[in-house]
Amino acid sequence: MPQTPCALVVLEVFLAGCIIGFSALMLATSLASYSRLRHARFAYVSAAFFLFLLEGILAMAGSLIDSLKGTFSVPDSILGIELLILIFLYLAVAKR
Repeated sequence: MPQTPCALVVLEVFLAGCIIGFSALMLATSLASYSRLRHARFAYVSAAFFLFLLEGILAMAGSLIDSLKGTFSVPDSILGIELLILIFLYLAVAKR
């Protein structure tokens, strides 16, 4: 059954919200680790999580604001892949 445009917008907003929340949590964690240990690895990981946070904010703005739909709109399949990337990054960092 084909999805309606409204359902796709809801899915995009949900996935963008997950990316925003998860990347913000991981950014805070990696910044705390960097401030405690001062390893350059945590600074790079913090920068990556910040970029994911920024991308999530722009994707949500593109989904919700009509004038930005063409500029910042990201397909839900890409958002799903980015969420998986964030989860695997978390597992790689938290494993140690």
